[in-house]
Amino acid sequence: MDYAHNETEKLLKKTERRVSDEYRQAEREVARKLSDYLKSFARKDAMWAQWVKDGKKTAQEYKDWRVGQIAMGQRWEAMRETLAEDFHHANQIAGSIVNGHVPEVYALNHNYATYEVESGLGVDTSYTLYDRQTVERLMRDDPQMLP
Repeated sequence: MDYAHNETEKLLKKTERRVSDEYRQAEREVARKLSDYLKSFARKDAMWAQWVKDGKKTAQEYKDWRVGQIAMGQRWEAMRETLAEDFHHANQIAGSIVNGHVPEVYALNHNYATYEVESGLGVDTSYTLYDRQTVERLMRDDPQMLP
């Protein structure tokens, strides 16, 4: 494998690690939020059961409270939206990471390919090196200029 491919592989592996790290972080956040909810419900449920046992609440009140927990579906929905937002945010970060490397990878491979042509054929192409900013500008302003 040549230099450009090796450097491209390094960049891709680095990007994959960063994307993976972002998704792992989002997953940990989901697990934490779900765990917090379940712990809270378990504490409240035990408290209600004890109140019924102590005669502070009736079995009907306890049942009504538990039925009311069905209304907590709204809470679950809000949590789901929060989790979806967390995952959406992770996707945005991962997308910007990947997109952030495309111009660098393109410039690296384009420059190396031109170098190989010039050195292999002994041809002076009077080539100007591409850098990340040049590739970004060409992608934005004049994409047909990219080979």
